[in-house]
Amino acid sequence: MRSLNLQIQNNKICLQNYTNVTFISTGSFVTCFSALNKKQEKVAIIVTDNLKEVQTRLSLSQRLSDVSGVQKYTECCQLITNPKDLVIINQHLSQVYSSNLYALIGPFYSMQFNEYTKQLNVQQKIDLFYDILVIVMELHSMGIYHMDLKPSNIMIQNGKPILIDFGQAVCDIQVDSVLNTSAYSPKHDVYSCKVIPEKFDVYCLGNILHELYTHYTLGAPVSYSKELCSKLESVVGILAGDLIIGMTKYKQDCRYSIEQCVSHPIFNSSVQDRSAIEAFHSQINYKEEQGLRVNTYSRDFSYTNLNRLTQDGSFTKLAFTDFDGVEVFSRVNSCALFFEPSYQDELDY
Repeated sequence: MRSLNLQIQNNKICLQNYTNVTFISTGSFVTCFSALNKKQEKVAIIVTDNLKEVQTRLSLSQRLSDVSGVQKYTECCQLITNPKDLVIINQHLSQVYSSNLYALIGPFYSMQFNEYTKQLNVQQKIDLFYDILVIVMELHSMGIYHMDLKPSNIMIQNGKPILIDFGQAVCDIQVDSVLNTSAYSPKHDVYSCKVIPEKFDVYCLGNILHELYTHYTLGAPVSYSKELCSKLESVVGILAGDLIIGMTKYKQDCRYSIEQCVSHPIFNSSVQDRSAIEAFHSQINYKEEQGLRVNTYSRDFSYTNLNRLTQDGSFTKLAFTDFDGVEVFSRVNSCALFFEPSYQDELDY
């Protein structure tokens, strides 16, 4: 691992052998920059003091060297900086990095998913989403699960999707806990005892598809309500509605597998009506969610009543997300309660 000097000059971050170092964003463990290398090529630079994070990302990059459509790193470096400059760097980034800094360097992708999809029609969005599914299916076939799929982690290059940020990726078919609580993740999975990574990724992708059609993320699964399912289908169409519902079911084992998503009739059927869905369900031994009873309360539901339910042991709080106003409560006997003060009003299916 070669070393590069990192310093502050004229209140700007300077990195040896690179120019125009520009801050992009910061996350839980890393900070992202763009810069120009000696060939005047724009590159992405990820900086962190977490050696395990570096090793994990680099190892995954090497495993994915033959996979198209995923971010790869071309170089890993140790950054050398003096204590005075490090203080200024931490102030600039609102971070508290130690003196042991590392950098992962790779291609820079300028086109973001949300920006790109604004110019697409419905069929072009479906084609792009299919390309994303194929990439994720290949990752899953290798035992790699992204666990943080969302629009900001999908870039576009020459009209094709590139998945980035594998910082939360796992290589196990079942995990005990997940850090991801983004607006695209299944909140009830995050706080469950066991998480199935494949189905976690599938839910996130289903939420992305939902947003492509409606411009909103799902506050909670709609699969528990035939009325909401019907309303969704009336907005996005029968085939798209079925795919979204099948990908975002409350119960992990009832969600479509990634292979079933790829083979969904929305991508390959000449018949675009309910008969295509019925044939597909018959082929894959479609699972209905049995034994799941859900109540949904609107914004006038009293927090006093909600607190009483949790205090007397009727329900246990599983999740709270302040970005979409959803609270999920569950009881051991498969009964769930969703408190979603804005979901139905905002979507207006």
